[in-house]
Amino acid sequence: MGQPLSRPVRWASAIERANNAKWELQSLRDQLIETYEKFEDQWTNERKNFDTALGDLVHLQHDYASSTVLADPNTAERQDYVTGLNFEKMLDKIPDLGKIIEPLKKFNPSETSDFDTLDDAQVTPPKWYGRDK
Repeated sequence: MGQPLSRPVRWASAIERANNAKWELQSLRDQLIETYEKFEDQWTNERKNFDTALGDLVHLQHDYASSTVLADPNTAERQDYVTGLNFEKMLDKIPDLGKIIEPLKKFNPSETSDFDTLDDAQVTPPKWYGRDK
């Protein structure tokens, strides 16, 4: 079995991995925001279309519920079924992309001082005799 890596070597490795991951996250963030901007209008329009169509269905259900059913049991059964569907639970369930993307827009490692600690940590930590090589 090989000699374990010293703490300074592991330190430098961890700093390098953290920095690589930070920049990869930055890149992925930028790609997600770019994709979001491409689809924002389309998503918003389809979200509104969906909510409008559901609103129409709810209105039609109320219309069916207030209609008098003739003696036809088949019609009464279909009326009960149609009026029993729960479209209202779907209203406003499609997320607003603006609210979803907001935390991602705020995450920006290249502009946030919180991530400066990684730069500050790029020092050679102390070596202890007998423990670190």
